[in-house]
Amino acid sequence: MWINVAFEIVEFVERMLDEAAQAGEFDSLAAAGRKLEIDPGPGWWIRRELARDETSRDSALARSERALASLPTLATEEAVRERIGEINRLIAHSSTPEAALDADAAVATWRRIRRAMLP
Repeated sequence: MWINVAFEIVEFVERMLDEAAQAGEFDSLAAAGRKLEIDPGPGWWIRRELARDETSRDSALARSERALASLPTLATEEAVRERIGEINRLIAHSSTPEAALDADAAVATWRRIRRAMLP
């Protein structure tokens, strides 16, 4: 019985979507015709959230990406913590300040990378 109700709901929703598409209601969406950009790389959530905030997109997004990319090249844990602080300040001015990075986790990752880079 519940399965039949579920199928009826799905069919109803599909009909509604088809009718809306035929009426052109999806033609003027902001992302219409563009490929979805899904980036599963490190820090993807930061790039996504900063990109949503158009006012900070060019400067904050570029600076945070450069800062993230430079972490393995830093010489000390203190430098890593400072860089994470810089990134978090950029994030704090974005649309999702709750996406701040954990400095301890970044230092732990930095340590693993540095050990792997040693001869």
